[in-house]
Amino acid sequence: MHPIANKNYDFLFVEPEAEPRKMVKEINIMMGEYQDVKELKKKLVEKYGDEIFDFSYMNELIDRLNSIENIFDTSEIVEEISYIQNVKSLLNHQTGEFEIVAEQGLVHFSDINSFIKTLGNGEKSEKVTQYLKRVSSLNERIHHCHAESINLAIILEKEYKIPCKVVTGYTSYFVSKNRYLHTWNELNIDGNEYVIDSTMNTFINKEGYYLLRNINEKENISTINSDIIVEDIEKNRDLLDEIDLKSYLTCRDEIINEYKAKSQVLKKSNEGDER
Repeated sequence: MHPIANKNYDFLFVEPEAEPRKMVKEINIMMGEYQDVKELKKKLVEKYGDEIFDFSYMNELIDRLNSIENIFDTSEIVEEISYIQNVKSLLNHQTGEFEIVAEQGLVHFSDINSFIKTLGNGEKSEKVTQYLKRVSSLNERIHHCHAESINLAIILEKEYKIPCKVVTGYTSYFVSKNRYLHTWNELNIDGNEYVIDSTMNTFINKEGYYLLRNINEKENISTINSDIIVEDIEKNRDLLDEIDLKSYLTCRDEIINEYKAKSQVLKKSNEGDER
């Protein structure tokens, strides 16, 4: 687990995320109502003020570029991104990849399927395609990040032998004070760090992702390797079926260690009954 100071698990038992989640839901509804980005921007400003228009707005535009629903005008979105303050240039590589150069850093991204295609093997890619259909609709953005990050980690580990990490930490949505718990995947390819965010359907450089989602690495609560998740599912399925995934992702080591200790005590007790 990620070492952080004064670690506690109060957020598992109370609802500190109620207001951020409410905003996420409201914005997702608006995203569905306004396909025209300029109209969407106007409505967002009316409701939330000018504070939202930085990388959070870019985050939503990237979300639209990577939508598998193909209902948005790519050229219009690209133009809108180029208008965002501090964006120096935007390159569309015409291969599903985009590169945004901003004063704060580089954002290089594609949708997940474009990344999977570079790995080859159409049969395996089909499994990922089916997986993406469950998570990348603009109407299905909420409450899926924990489960789908685990699912993707298992697919990459088992099907492609690509190790990756499931990371849980705090991100912001539109306004900096609007912090909520989120889960994503991180992997290293040829010495470069990348992130896959299932609910954004995005494969992106880690620096760019942390910039877009306003992530402070010190706030990350847990990092679990994909091979550990596969092992937990194979060996501790009964336990994982009984607990919620947020608890597992944030307290995995404590939960598994306690489960093993209690199982050992129960085993010894049963052995004693047989004697």
